[in-house]
Amino acid sequence: MKKQRYNYDDLMMQLRQKDIRNIGEVELALLEPTGKLSVFRKERDKKGITIALVLDGKIQKDKLQELNKSEEWLRNELKKRGYPHLSEISFAGYTNGQFFIDKNDEVPQ
Repeated sequence: MKKQRYNYDDLMMQLRQKDIRNIGEVELALLEPTGKLSVFRKERDKKGITIALVLDGKIQKDKLQELNKSEEWLRNELKKRGYPHLSEISFAGYTNGQFFIDKNDEVPQ
């Protein structure tokens, strides 16, 4: 957030615009290149919810634990999909057995 000069007040204002009053309701918020905020709410039922497993090249270990999956499983799944290095991944989400991967554009080719 600091890198984008985006502060807590900006975040809360955009959350309120999405009818979210408490930051605790948010599972994941992504600041898009356009400056808009994409928000994924927490839900009691995880069915159909995208779970962020990799953010900015870093494995989200707590989310893997929620799925009862290991880091080895995740790395193998990403390799199968053509991503042998975590540094290549900006976001990797998982929903109902499917991966959604956003490549990090800043990684040199």
